[in-house]
Amino acid sequence: MRGVFMIKVGIVGATGYAGAELIRLLLQRDDVKIVGFGSKSFAGESYSRIFRSMYKYADDICVNDNVSELSKKADIIFTATPQGFLAENINDEVLANAKVIDLSADFRIKDVDVYEKWYKLEHKAKGLIEGAVYGLPELYRKEIKKARLIANPGCYPTCSILSLYPLLKHKLIDEKLSKVAGEDIVISFTPHLVPMMRGILVTAYAALKPGIGEEDIKNAYESEYANEKFIRLLRKNENAETRFVKGSNFVDIGYVIDKRTNRIVVTGAIDNLIKGAAGQAIQNMNLMFGGDEECGLK
Repeated sequence: MRGVFMIKVGIVGATGYAGAELIRLLLQRDDVKIVGFGSKSFAGESYSRIFRSMYKYADDICVNDNVSELSKKADIIFTATPQGFLAENINDEVLANAKVIDLSADFRIKDVDVYEKWYKLEHKAKGLIEGAVYGLPELYRKEIKKARLIANPGCYPTCSILSLYPLLKHKLIDEKLSKVAGEDIVISFTPHLVPMMRGILVTAYAALKPGIGEEDIKNAYESEYANEKFIRLLRKNENAETRFVKGSNFVDIGYVIDKRTNRIVVTGAIDNLIKGAAGQAIQNMNLMFGGDEECGLK
């Protein structure tokens, strides 16, 4: 990517789960140099003192999470920080200096009132919301390539949206997401937390429209995802399982049709720290710098 030039990367929130995963993945690349390990909690300490597995790989000293200073030496900044942090610390000067991929919700929601209601925070960078691109490459690849600010999707919406998108786009089911429908909708969403380190599994139920059959559904998924590098459409009647995506940037999608009720049951699985966070962020970075989308993620 970018010929012989290195991509200089800064990471704020480097000692959190997503930040640590970003570093693990990026250290394996010859075209990336990490120029800033930002951590408010561990400023002044060696990164490898915090994560001993990184000894001799990342012995840099963590610095305070100053986005403005980091933007002066980095080509791109990843912010794996709590809600509100980036909105309070980003401005036009930062974006002029460096591209930014944010792993929080600060720029995912276009409606400021919705953001402030749910997160109980005043949004401090309202003027930048409209220009931010939702970083789901399978849906917004063209926009991501030109973006300066990416709102990296979380693990729940990544798995849910990609699992259902073809059915919604091709109008095969009696259900619509707000953006697709052009109107507000209400859905039932129940997250179950289980004692495992990695994995998000979605099970979605929807009523098929009259006359919709197996071939229509297969064609819809293949027309949207046949050429997608990180989406695997499973074989007939196979269900997605988290154990088969662990450590990867893949989205596995399967479905079965219940002919008794004329309903479809869709399953989707991702690794929440890879495709649900750090891996997708790197996939976005690859697109932003005109590189191979799979670089560092195979």
